Amino acid sequence: MARTVSIVGLSPSSRDLAFAEPPGEMWSVNTGHFCFDREQLTRFTRWFQLHPRRDFEAANADRPQHLEWLRHTTIPVYMEQVWEDIPTSVRYPREEIALIGGDYFTSSVAYMLALAIYERFGEIRLFGVDMPSETEYFNERPCVEYWLGVAVANGIKVVTPEHCPLMRGRRYAETVQITSSLLNEKIRLHTRNRNDKRSAFDEACGAVRALESVLALAPDLPGLADRVKAERRKMDVLGGEYNAYCGAVQALTELYIDALRPEGQEARKLRTAAGGFLALAGNGRGPA
Repeated sequence: MARTVSIVGLSPSSRDLAFAEPPGEMWSVNTGHFCFDREQLTRFTRWFQLHPRRDFEAANADRPQHLEWLRHTTIPVYMEQVWEDIPTSVRYPREEIALIGGDYFTSSVAYMLALAIYERFGEIRLFGVDMPSETEYFNERPCVEYWLGVAVANGIKVVTPEHCPLMRGRRYAETVQITSSLLNEKIRLHTRNRNDKRSAFDEACGAVRALESVLALAPDLPGLADRVKAERRKMDVLGGEYNAYCGAVQALTELYIDALRPEGQEARKLRTAAGGFLALAGNGRGPA
């Protein structure tokens, strides 16, 4: 029977599901011991605290229980080096493991996956590891998915919860390309409109300045004051339309960048809002 390991992160979305799994190795990380009760903690077989010691001690200065837990746990704790006051500390074999997939580690979970591959586990289960792309995990998630790919390439079965976003995304030719093409078209359209409105606005500004200079010299000239007011109103309208198109171009450009990222909750919100925005723009119901 293949050896299995459950890698348990700290996301409450699925971390507790790990304890419904059959017996096997179970690993967790950092201050995760604060997230589990005493009975759950007995299920863990290894722990990982790979931050430099000065960093994790500083980060937990108001929670000295973390260091005390590391000092008293009876399971192996993988760290950057062995510490005498942490009896079960084990130096993580980074150099050896890098030989199987490269020296590419941007998170603790990546280190954990690499060790599971190195030790030839037959099945890796992930729980509590979501890494939504709109957060700090934007730079960490690709590395985790890379090591998951290495695992699959080595014949290791990878199991994730139903709603875990890892190794899931929109199929390029069906969604990303269409969305990107639509946004590019709208960006080009509104950029042209923005430039046209800027030119018209500049002309209106010139007209107002010229008429105001004449009004200053001949304030009693019939109809001139009304003409100046009319040109000022025109200038204000054109200025507002120009600003609206500036905002449209900026918003669509940001949305285009977001459309190329993996789908996430914030991305879905943006795309939902943008759908109505683009529909209004397409129907001519506003300058944007």
